[in-house]
Amino acid sequence: MLTDTDFIDADIQALEEELTTITGMLRLCIAENAANTMTEETYRTTHAELCSRFEETESKLAALQKQRDKMKADAITIGGMMFELGELDTLPVIFDEKLWHGTVDHVTVHADERVVFRFKDGKEIVTML
Repeated sequence: MLTDTDFIDADIQALEEELTTITGMLRLCIAENAANTMTEETYRTTHAELCSRFEETESKLAALQKQRDKMKADAITIGGMMFELGELDTLPVIFDEKLWHGTVDHVTVHADERVVFRFKDGKEIVTML
């Protein structure tokens, strides 16, 4: 569930189709202006609105692509963690360095005796000494 990008892929495809539509509308607007079938004021207004819509859609698309890329990277990290856990025959009772390095990204100890464990999947656990 954390690594399934199907819902994002569908949104990305919809935004790509919208960009194609807007591009077609821009071409039509330019062609109509070249053929003198619209006033200059109408052309400028329509062209500006379409350009604004294109930039907004392009920005949304870039954000979704970035989110999808992060989810795919997280999937690789989670897969690595699952592999490390799958290699264990039983749950460790003693410290296991391989398991530690496979799951924990880093630990931060604060002056207020707070300890923050950050795992490779981005999750954090906070505890007190």
